Amino acid sequence: MNPGICLFELLFEYDCVVIPGFGGFIGNYTPARIQTAYHTFFPPYKSLLFNVNLKQNDGLLAFRISQKEKVSYADALLSIETEVSRWNKDLNGGRIVELDRIGKLYKDKEGIIHFDQDEGINFLQESYGLSSFVSPGIKRQEVSRNLEKKILQYTGAQGDNRHIIPKALKWVAILSLPIGIAAILGISNFDKIKSLSVAYSGMLISNNSSAPVKGNHSSTPPFRTYKTERVEVKAPPPVNEAVKQESKPSQAEQPKPYAIIVGAFKFPENAEGLVSDLKSKGYDASIAGQTKTGLYRVSIHSFSDKDEAFRQLALVRSNEFSSAWVLVK
Repeated sequence: MNPGICLFELLFEYDCVVIPGFGGFIGNYTPARIQTAYHTFFPPYKSLLFNVNLKQNDGLLAFRISQKEKVSYADALLSIETEVSRWNKDLNGGRIVELDRIGKLYKDKEGIIHFDQDEGINFLQESYGLSSFVSPGIKRQEVSRNLEKKILQYTGAQGDNRHIIPKALKWVAILSLPIGIAAILGISNFDKIKSLSVAYSGMLISNNSSAPVKGNHSSTPPFRTYKTERVEVKAPPPVNEAVKQESKPSQAEQPKPYAIIVGAFKFPENAEGLVSDLKSKGYDASIAGQTKTGLYRVSIHSFSDKDEAFRQLALVRSNEFSSAWVLVK
């Protein structure tokens, strides 16, 4: 049994996957970018970071191995322990550990483990099928030269017998052309221009399309009025207490798509037991649905703001849940 294959599959589905007794991989969203020097466009992708401190078993890898290989959960843990022992032996011997389609692990002179991600694989499912591409730079000709050529054509100059127009006269002709066109359009469409009003976007919008409003003598079109509801905004709790403070229900409660997951269980009674234990300690714990493999996720708290969720994740990991991770619902 090779845990690397199951690890590769899990990194597409989760933002945090722990290898028990070895470390964990954390996925971070990286937006699309443009390399202007080479005119290269790169799609969004999930960058991976390796954290040697995430060693507590979250059950994901072992459960996937037991399902895929049709073995018991204990045998799956034993296969992970055997593979981790081999990896540590290679790293301590100064050799590189290559995880197929994931990246490379190696130790420096100080004994610190480093990870280099395989750039050929994008673990962000939303970017499936997208690849980088090169778009050549656009070359634009000067407008003045194009206008000069047009003027030479209209003067009837042909071949070697064409008349040479002085440079000053060329610029007079260039500047007089748009002024003359604007004057002709202004005279011929004076009535239409008079009935138009200027909008904030700089475009001309006709008032004839809207029905007249009694008692309104302003030149600007009437605006609808809407009833506004005054909402009292309360200051957020301190950072170190935000996880344990229970949020009060409101009439229009905002959705909380970011949840901090501290465990995943095969049996629902185990998940409910952890939820009860967390609630007794003051946490706003709940069961955050099931994974694709049937595990019940336990959330210690949910947030509507992404930045707040990751700030609280750091606090949760520094306490008793070192392998906690953020689920985006």
